[in-house]
Formats: sequence, C-alpha cells, structure tokens
Amino acid sequence: MSNAALLQYLQGQLGTSAGTQAFGEFKEQNDPGAPTTITDQSFPYEIPGTIDPATTALPDHAGAPLVGGPKDTTPDCDLTKPNISGLADAVALLGLPRQMSNAIVVDAAHSATGHPLAVMGPQVGYFAPQILMQEDVHAPDYQAEGASFPGTGLVELGRGEDYAWSATSAGTDNVDQRLELICDPAGGAPGAQGTSYVFDGKCLPMTHEVFTEVGVPKPGGQGGPAVIVHDVYLTVHGVVQGWTTADGGRPVAVVDQRSTFDHELDSGIGFLEFADPGVVSDPSSWMRAAQDIDYTFNWFYVDDQHIAYYVSGLDPVRPGDVDPNLPSWGTGIAEWQGFLPPDQHPHEIDPPQGYFVSWNNKPAPGFSAADDDYSMGPVHRQVNIVTALRAQLAAKGGKLHLSNVVTAMETAAKTDLDGLQVLPELLDYLSTSGITLGPGVQAMVSQLQTWLSPGHGPYRVKASPADAQYEDAAAVAIMDELEPRLTRALFDPIFAAGGVASYDNTSMAYDVFPMELYDPPNKEGAKQGDAYGGGWEGYVQKLLDQLQGIAVPQPFTSAVTDAVCGPGGMGSGACAGAIAGALQATFDAMVAANGGSTDPATWVNATANATAGQTMPAFDSITSETIGLVGQPQMDWQNRPTFQQVISFTSHR
Repeated sequence: MSNAALLQYLQGQLGTSAGTQAFGEFKEQNDPGAPTTITDQSFPYEIPGTIDPATTALPDHAGAPLVGGPKDTTPDCDLTKPNISGLADAVALLGLPRQMSNAIVVDAAHSATGHPLAVMGPQVGYFAPQILMQEDVHAPDYQAEGASFPGTGLVELGRGEDYAWSATSAGTDNVDQRLELICDPAGGAPGAQGTSYVFDGKCLPMTHEVFTEVGVPKPGGQGGPAVIVHDVYLTVHGVVQGWTTADGGRPVAVVDQRSTFDHELDSGIGFLEFADPGVVSDPSSWMRAAQDIDYTFNWFYVDDQHIAYYVSGLDPVRPGDVDPNLPSWGTGIAEWQGFLPPDQHPHEIDPPQGYFVSWNNKPAPGFSAADDDYSMGPVHRQVNIVTALRAQLAAKGGKLHLSNVVTAMETAAKTDLDGLQVLPELLDYLSTSGITLGPGVQAMVSQLQTWLSPGHGPYRVKASPADAQYEDAAAVAIMDELEPRLTRALFDPIFAAGGVASYDNTSMAYDVFPMELYDPPNKEGAKQGDAYGGGWEGYVQKLLDQLQGIAVPQPFTSAVTDAVCGPGGMGSGACAGAIAGALQATFDAMVAANGGSTDPATWVNATANATAGQTMPAFDSITSETIGLVGQPQMDWQNRPTFQQVISFTSHR
C-alpha cells in the first residue's frame, strides 16, 4: 500500500509515464550496483515478465488511512500515565532494531593458520538485563553453546562440537498485500466494511475471531494488568488490516498474506538440526538443516576447513505477470505458485573471493529486494566492512589472524557511512563543478577533507576514552548537519510537496516515501547501536556521480533527472545552486549550534545534539533499555551486533 501511494504521488507530480518510470528507479528492486554477499553467481528471484494490469489492485487513494482493522494496542501499553479506559498501564513493547546483525567469515586460504575465521553475531538491541541468554546445552542429539532467546531453550546462534553458525536478517519478500473484493452473499450492494469477499468466483464469509489478551507491567512498572480485546477478521490470505476502496469506489479489504502465517513454530526443526551432530557434519548437511527454517535469514557456517552461506525463507513464487511491488487482487487471479526450491536460494561454499560479508545487504545478484525494502542501492553499510576487511588483507599479505578480522569489524563499527561513501563524491563534484564557495563554507569543507585524510577516518571515535568530544568533532557534526540538507536540496523539488516529517531533530522523511532520509546513530533517541540501516545516501551518491558524467550501473533517467534540484532539473545547472545552497544552510546552522562561532575548526555541535544539550559522543551513545530493576551505564557508540562469536576451529570429527 505504501508503494502504491508513492506510485500515485509520482504519477501526479511527474505524469503517468514518467512517474511510473521514477517509481521503478527509486525502488531499486535489482540495482546491479548494489553490494552483495555472493559476488560470482546470480540467483534470480522475483523478476517478473510482462505485467498483466488486471492482476494489480491499486486503491483509489492508497495514501488514505484504512477504516477498521485490528485494534491498536498502543493506548493500553503506555507506562507514563493511566490509559483512558482506566485499565492501568501495561508492558511497553520492546523496540528491537530491525536489521543490524552482521558477519565476516574468511576462508582457509586467507587465514594465517590455514583454518577459517569468523566474527559474527546478532543485533537485538541493548537491555538490562540483556534479552539474549547464553546457554551451553548437552543432551542426546543436541550439543551447542551460544545465544538463545529466553523461553525457547534452544541455541539459535552459536557453535556445535566442531562448527559454528550465525545469522543476519535477510528480509526477503515473504509478505504480499491483497485487496479482497467485498461482496454481498445475498447479491445486493456490498457494504463499505463488508465481511464477505470474492475468491475463485464465490462469495465467501470472512472468519471472525474475538479474543482477549492480558498485558502485565514490566518489573518495577506502574499499574496492574491491562485487558486488551482483539476483534479480527481473516480471509484465505490472512488478517484483514482494514477497508478502503479501489477500482472506482468498490469496497475492498486490505489483507497481509505472509508465507509463515500459522506456521511460526515450524522453523524449530531447523534450529534443532543445527545443534544435532548426527545431522550436521559439514557445510552440505548444515545447508540441508537451514532449508528447514522458514524465516528469512542469511545463515553463515564455519568449521576447520570450510565456510558456507545459505539464505533461508519460505519465499513465495509469484506468477510472472504479477507486479511484486504493488498490491494484487485476492480474487484468485494472482495466487502464489508454490515456494522457491532450496537450490534456487542464494547459497555457496568456499567462495572464490575468499570471504562472506553481510550486514543485511542484498544476498546475491538477481535476488530482488523485497517490496518494502528501498535500501538495496549502491550505498550500503556492508561496504564499510568490506573496505576494512580488504585493508586488512592488503596489510597482511592476504593471510589474516582472528585479531585482524576483529579489527576489520571494529573499524566498520566506528565508521561514519556518509563520510566513507557519500563525502568523496561530494568533494570530487565540488572540485570540478566550478561552484564558488564563500570563505566560511570553504573552511567547513576543508574540515571534511581533513577527516578523509590518512590517520583520521572518517570515524566517529574519541582519541582517548576519557575525551568528551570526538577526535574529529567538527567533521562529524558537519556531516550530520549536511547529509539531510544535501538530500533535500536535490530531491525536494519532487517530494517536498507531499510533506516532510521530522523526528526529534535527528531524522526526517518525506511523507510519501517509505524510507527515512537519514539513519544516524542518534536517530529518534533510539540509541541502540543501530545506524545506517536505510537512507537516501545511495540516491545522493548516484546523482553526484551522474552530475560528473561518471557511469553508474543503474542511472536515474530523465524521469528523475529532469525534476531534481529545481526548475530545469539536472541539465539546467540547477543542481549546482541546490548543492551550494545546502552547504551554505549547513554553515549557517552550524554557526547557530556553536554559539555564533564562524570558525569551523572550533565546532563540536550539530543542531540536534545542541538542542538536546549533549555533546555529540553522549548524544550518540548506546543506552540500554531497562526492563528489570537495575539499569546499565551508557556505552560509547558502535555500529555493531549485541553478541558476537570470534571463532576458529582447528579440528573436525
């Protein structure tokens, strides 16, 4: 539905043809410039043929709120004040970072010991007490040690007797949205929130379920239990999210169809097999176990000889004439045609490049980004790890120790993605564009140039743990202030008319676009060690390259370039003025945030942390969510998982 709303907005702004073209370019379903974990093989998935418009179900107004649908439990889960129903406060929902797990797995040929090396782990946020348990479990047909989610009793991420495994979130496309055409069983006009729908030519009744749930306060929380009443309708495809209209006013119900719905526990089979030495003995048998996990994860394996990678998930096979990025009709004309066979999932043993690196990036060439994922472009935080790992390989003659892999991971953890992947293109553009900068702006740009020089970074790191400011405090603050301003200068002419939302001075988004402009370490006060998971940096880098005449694998066409920057678009020279304006606005904001100082070398604040009354390192710092009685002190920011294995095996059964 969000995609449909974006498409309709772009068509309204740019025209039907150009808007449709622009939607595909921003969606980047299969940008060949996207970094991938597997680099030498293609695994085509979700690449449609000729779309049949009859299968696409566009709401009349996709951006309009739905009517009805499941109860919003948020009012009953407010710990700060009694809820309006007088039921008392309930447990707050834990805000887990969605995607932050990462992995580096290096093969035997690139190890100084001749045995593979791995540094890998999940990101589930920071809590007190920590949400993960560490278990060492030994039983008949079960031998494992590692991280477990409380209550499961299983080691989800850990090691067996002579091998280890871990995961990162894959986010592959296992959910579709259907529009169910509402009907009247008696043959009359269907109601706006009718509870019967058309499927395979029949008018079927929805399943209606009403049940209650009791939410209890966390330890030390306020109030007593809250009783929440759920009133849910279901179709053959899943849970009704609400009602709207489509096809010129016809009532429809919006339904989420998820492949694992009602089969959430099935994946326990694979987790059990991972820890069974009678089942897993080598990469091939480990992959067979991974195939029994229906959740969408990137799985990594290491033993004393081999490394392996497999992407699990119960991935639907859609008809070739169905657009995978837009809602489809639930009438039966666009049904799934089974699920992706195991040998078509991205997988590899001992890759030619000598390593696997994952940070929730695209698994392999040809494997499409899910319909809700706009981050699979040329800029991705995975590049931060690859850059650091290649530097270690070059410095160590291609033979690494575990400490070198840890160094690569830690280097990526302190890297400012915008400084590493966007700033070089910006500086190159400024050096060739002929833009005249005032002395203050030029001095500000010089701070950024120094930040990129050897011995500096671009890192968000203190020179000493006791320091109050980052080593390159001015550059860090400038980049935080500049990145969203630069993005908006380039793309506001297309998207600002749809509205711009801002959150806590640290993040913003175009209302019509299902991805935030910027994902900094301190975004929305989350402070959970989660950053750069999605943002517009790829679009900015691509446009800066195109402005310089640099070829990019999947460039913006005139549908976009004619509309960016201002009147006349990219070809008119409007982008030079837009970029110069963003730099000047950044300088002015930095002067205000730093007490009126016009000397960039003295700056230590951006607008956001100055408004919060905190130093930049304190503003970035990781804060544990207290869910028990005792909290934890803040930690200096790192962009990294919660739990990591640092492991290498020297023998095997």
